[in-house]
Amino acid sequence: CDTAQTEEAIYSIVKPLSYLPVSRRGAKAQVTCSGSGVEIKPGDLITGGGLKWTPSRTYYIDGDTSVEIYQGQWVEQFVDSYDTRMNHQKFPIGSDFVDTTTLEVWVNETGAGGSDSYGKLWKRVEDYEGNITGLTSGSPVYFLTTSTDGRYSFYFGDGFVGKKPTDMSQIWIKYYETSGAEGNDTVTFISGIPAVSVTGTEIAGVGGAYKEDIESVRNNAPLWFQTQGRYVTAQDHRVGLLQERSGIVANVWGGEDNDPPNYGRVYVSALGNEGGSLTDETRNDIVSVMKNK
Repeated sequence: CDTAQTEEAIYSIVKPLSYLPVSRRGAKAQVTCSGSGVEIKPGDLITGGGLKWTPSRTYYIDGDTSVEIYQGQWVEQFVDSYDTRMNHQKFPIGSDFVDTTTLEVWVNETGAGGSDSYGKLWKRVEDYEGNITGLTSGSPVYFLTTSTDGRYSFYFGDGFVGKKPTDMSQIWIKYYETSGAEGNDTVTFISGIPAVSVTGTEIAGVGGAYKEDIESVRNNAPLWFQTQGRYVTAQDHRVGLLQERSGIVANVWGGEDNDPPNYGRVYVSALGNEGGSLTDETRNDIVSVMKNK
């Protein structure tokens, strides 16, 4: 990668390394919401810093409740139908603002309508139990990749490694579009949810990031290739966390470097890119990522 200069050249070179350039990442904040017996969920609107935010999961608000919110807007769209006559059919994600960690791929193999029109949720291969080594011909997974222009697309298994959708299956995607780093340091929020108010900010917006630039891709792709998706050394963990949880700065070290040493352990100290504290759920997510590798 050292001599490649243009964006197209960089993306062409890193594809054989199985490196996926990091997409935008939405900022997260932790706020106090107040209400009486109200359920709030992803998609409900909270505004802050001129941007749209939403609860990161479902919460039941009864009195003062700590809530993690995510900066972004939910998108749902029909992509195309699966055509078994096409070899290596790929499905493009048209947005330049997608946070790929939020991507959901749904496959409707029956043509059902109504509440079942989206079909079933298929997992990204990295999130499947056993990763690619655990795949069978019936594993409902998709593979995320990039084209030479840097945009993301996905494809399905071939019926040997991963399940192949039935002919003319309807393919839907859902994801968040985000403003990336623009959400960082946001401290004032206003609820657009009936009967719920935001009464305080516990942790300002943190962890938002723009799409990885080509210089970062050039440097990180060879390191990622060396890990082969496995986190063993402290360096593996650093590279992996950047790939999976961009928007944070992580210092990672092995327990052998502690005084006294604690062998067989890996430690991480993480902050947002601009030095802000991470939300409780983000810290728990980092621990979960490390344990699963």
